[in-house]
Amino acid sequence: MKHKLAQTMDITQNTVPLKELLLNLHHDNLQNIEGMASRKINNLRQKALRDFEQSGFPTTKLENWRFTDISRILSLNFEFDFRNNSRPFDLKEIFTCEVYDLDTYSLTLLNGWFVYKHTPLYKFDNGVIIGSLAKAMEEFPEIVEKYLGSAATTQNASLTALNTAFMQDGLFVYVPEGIALEKPIQLVNIVNSQVPVLLQPRSLVIAEAGSELTLVHCDHALSHTPVLTNNVLEVFVHADAQVDHYKVQNKGKSSALFTSTYFQMHKGSKVSSCIMTLNGGFTRNSVEINLLDPDCQATLRGLYLADRTQFVDNQVLINHSAPNCFSNQLFKGILDDQASAV
Repeated sequence: MKHKLAQTMDITQNTVPLKELLLNLHHDNLQNIEGMASRKINNLRQKALRDFEQSGFPTTKLENWRFTDISRILSLNFEFDFRNNSRPFDLKEIFTCEVYDLDTYSLTLLNGWFVYKHTPLYKFDNGVIIGSLAKAMEEFPEIVEKYLGSAATTQNASLTALNTAFMQDGLFVYVPEGIALEKPIQLVNIVNSQVPVLLQPRSLVIAEAGSELTLVHCDHALSHTPVLTNNVLEVFVHADAQVDHYKVQNKGKSSALFTSTYFQMHKGSKVSSCIMTLNGGFTRNSVEINLLDPDCQATLRGLYLADRTQFVDNQVLINHSAPNCFSNQLFKGILDDQASAV
């Protein structure tokens, strides 16, 4: 990997308790947060903000958080960027992935924003759309409105509510019925900041009936400043579609990464997901898979390697809401030094 530092972000500084600060910032930066999104999407944001205001950040009093204390992380003085800095961009200026013969549709988020060289949305002749979620909200509101937030519910899920309230940009993938993507989609989510920041990327993937796609999601940090990333991904897998999902996490020891991934599966669909946590100071992966119709198949695997004082928490919820479905999960980890895992 080769990299060099990007420019310092335009930021707003944290001087009050984080929950109060976020509520105030949402009000003060509403125009930037809403962007060009439709009224329906902005109403979704407002509902999520109310849910977050009611629930606040999760504490160890909650059953699925009782071994995971994030109070120290929340005490940091984070800064925020609400300006859309998406612009023509040469990724090679800061990051090069030197994997021999790697052939993917390569896309990048830098500090939560989709960056690109030619266009924020790639539209293929076969109807496939890949690119910036913010731009998709503007150009394809009928697709985004139909799906966004319908799998990642915000009630009793405070981090998802927080992300939904503040979501501005991320990855958007739409694969029409019967289309099989020839190459994997590789999303490289890069964090590069000289100040502590809180980032909230949001991604939406839609695989229509009979389609096939592979998504490789890489979380990578170029700087060593404390950063909290609260990432939400929704994946909709329609009848007889197949989605293969790989998440590779390679962050710095000062990084905190929360990922919430939601799969919504329909009749005869197949999902295979693998989460690999290779490095990171504090990592929590939450996966929810909903098998809504008969004959769905879901396979979930995880691998974590942690040393020093690193912490890894993997939470899995698989809902069998229909008969004749199959699910399987296997997680393995290696801990060294004072590292711990849940």
